[in-house]
Amino acid sequence: MKKLFACVALVLAAGSAAPSVAQGPGPAPAMPVQPDAGNLAIAQEIVALAYPAESRQAMFMRFTDSLAAQMRGAIFPETGGPADAGLQAIMERYLARVRVITQQTISEGTPALFDAYARAYARQFSREDLVQIQLNEQLIVELYSK
Repeated sequence: MKKLFACVALVLAAGSAAPSVAQGPGPAPAMPVQPDAGNLAIAQEIVALAYPAESRQAMFMRFTDSLAAQMRGAIFPETGGPADAGLQAIMERYLARVRVITQQTISEGTPALFDAYARAYARQFSREDLVQIQLNEQLIVELYSK
C-alpha cells in the first residue's frame, strides 16, 4: 500500500510541476534565415563531396549495425548471446525489425538531412570560408571518410 501511495504521490507531483495549459504557448520560433544562393551552391558541393549520396545509406546502416552489436553485448555480456534459444530468436526478430524500420527511415530522411547540412554550412560560413573548404577537396574526403 505504501508503494501505491508513493507512486500516486509521484505522479501528482510530476503533474503539478508540468506547465499548465493556462500559461499558453511560448513565443513562436524565429524563421530560419535563408542562406545566400551562391553560398548554398558551394555548401551543397561540399556536402556532396563529404557525404557522397551513394554511400550515405551504408554509412548510417553501419552505425545501426554497430548499435545492434552493442545491444547484444550489453544484454548478454558473457556469451554475446542468451543461453535460451527462444530468447535469442525474440532478440533477433526485434533487431531485424529495427533494422528494416531504420533503413526505411534513413532512406526517406537523408535527403532532407543533408539538405539541412548544406543550408547550415551556407549560413555558418562566409563565401571565402566556403571557397577555401571547397578548394581543399582532399582534406574534406580524408576528414569525412573516417
